[in-house]
Amino acid sequence: MRFILSLLVFFTANFLLTSCSEEETVIPQVEVEEEIIDLSGMPWHQASITPLEKALYDVAYKLKIPYNEHQKDSINNIYSSILRFEDKSTSNPRKVYLRFKLDRREVDFYYVNMLLKQAVESVDGHVVSGNKIVHWKNYSVGHELTYLSKDKSYEYLLRLVYDKAPYKHLTKEQKIAVVISELGENKEIVTENISLFKDNNITLSFCGDYDYSAELSALANDNDLETMLTIPLESYKHGYYESTKREIPVTYPVNEYLVERKLNNLRTNVKNAKGITHSFGQFASTEAEFMKVIIDYCKKNNLYYVDSMTASKSVAYKLAQRNQVSSTWALSYKKVSNSKVIDLLEISNTPLILLSARNKLDIDNLKSILKLLKRQKCKLVSVSDLLKSDLPKIK
Repeated sequence: MRFILSLLVFFTANFLLTSCSEEETVIPQVEVEEEIIDLSGMPWHQASITPLEKALYDVAYKLKIPYNEHQKDSINNIYSSILRFEDKSTSNPRKVYLRFKLDRREVDFYYVNMLLKQAVESVDGHVVSGNKIVHWKNYSVGHELTYLSKDKSYEYLLRLVYDKAPYKHLTKEQKIAVVISELGENKEIVTENISLFKDNNITLSFCGDYDYSAELSALANDNDLETMLTIPLESYKHGYYESTKREIPVTYPVNEYLVERKLNNLRTNVKNAKGITHSFGQFASTEAEFMKVIIDYCKKNNLYYVDSMTASKSVAYKLAQRNQVSSTWALSYKKVSNSKVIDLLEISNTPLILLSARNKLDIDNLKSILKLLKRQKCKLVSVSDLLKSDLPKIK
């Protein structure tokens, strides 16, 4: 059963929580054929509850929150992982409290927010408010959403929290992508290790201005390996340090024509590139107006974007999500260690490790990381495969 998982809009007027400061992961998506699910036969559709509450439970079902069809009480605890309390002492409106326990490896708060908003509006409900909650009960962070039924007789306070407990019994293979970036300068590093790359389904990202990028990206394609383009972005603000001539500079105002022309020139040297990432860019990746041009280029050319996080304040990933470009962020370069990899698997819906491979030491480091991932029972996939999903679309 497949759905379209549309590209997320990260912030929406009058609803999403722009005040949240913690970094949220958002599920990137690709277009797949949608199947319509008829939920009219589900127990909660026969229950004496509002259409709005039924719509909320429909979202929970589509999000694959574990559901026990043999459960007798289909209203007060529709799933083992959804808690419901109706405050019968209240009226006009009657207050109902709900809690959705989410698997953060599958969904994030913002994506669920959008699905819920869509469902609420489909039954003419009202979105009242949305707030971040911290250190509530045993949860470090969550979202608190308030909705009113069409006739405003019922108010629903829905709390979204991350909770592994309902999902522990589900056997699910953890997918992760490994990308080798900045290739194309050293021919032997690719030709001598092509079998290693192929056996582990590693995505290879080539610099478009390196001598061997065209030849080596063609070799990668011949071996059924996915290829990407690495673009060099300005590292330091103009006048502070002298950036290298390779780096795409930030100008004020941003010259869209020159940036796109540079991207086209670089891209022609990388065969069948499916996406883009950046190197350097400690300064450029923090400049929203400049990065918006690159994200728009990805959108026009149906490319995904991997934020290499060369700067902690990089805006690339968030811009990609806001502009409906499939994207994820990377644990990159020398930051990879046993603990960091395990943390990445815990906090990212689409975990990706970005490495360099310039010499034998780098290759040995790659082999160590691959062993670690296998011990964690991870499935190595291309970036395109990592970004696929069968969760429902946002219309």
